[in-house]
Parts: sequence; C-alpha cells; structure tokens
Amino acid sequence: MFEPISATSFVAVYLAVLVVSVGVAIVTAPPGEYVSFHFSRAGKIFVKQGLLIASL
Repeated sequence: MFEPISATSFVAVYLAVLVVSVGVAIVTAPPGEYVSFHFSRAGKIFVKQGLLIASL
C-alpha cells in the first residue's frame, strides 16, 4: 500500500494542497463572490484533503 511518510513530507504535501486548494477555489468560484467565500471554500477542501492525507 503506502509507505509511512515523515512529518516533513506530510507538512510539505499539506502546504502544497493548501496552495492548490486556494487557487482552485478562487478560479472556480462564480464571479462577484467575496474573497472570504473563496478562503472558506478552500479551507473546507484543505481540511478534507488533510484528513485524506492523514488517513493514508
């Protein structure tokens, strides 16, 4: 299955996911929405991805 990953790798992947999530949330959100909406949406994606990564 998956090899155990170090804490450093975990943090690096987690930050990469955050950056991508914020970008995707901003790009895919309908025009005219507030920035806070983008970040709350990215935050939800970030949490889901973080849980997914943590479960590996």
